[in-house]
Amino acid sequence: IVYINVLLSIGVDEYYSKINIYPNPATKFINIVQENTDFEQLTVYDITGRIVIQKSLNNSSTSLDISNLPSGVYLISLKTVNSSIEKRVKFVKK
Repeated sequence: IVYINVLLSIGVDEYYSKINIYPNPATKFINIVQENTDFEQLTVYDITGRIVIQKSLNNSSTSLDISNLPSGVYLISLKTVNSSIEKRVKFVKK
């Protein structure tokens, strides 16, 4: 399980976000649980920067099917609807 605590500065306000991504490394699915943030867009990039998965998020928890991806290191980018907040997290596909 990867626990990520992020303190985001937005202007003069600070915003606390907690994102859990597990399992990492993974083989078939990655679970993403977000607290205190409303990320609405998820993009997965391979090591070359190519988009391999793009998905809208509708709730605070989602399961992402990665079974068709080749083994390697990937980057998940999570964004709010207006892209004012972005979080990036690496994961390994076995």
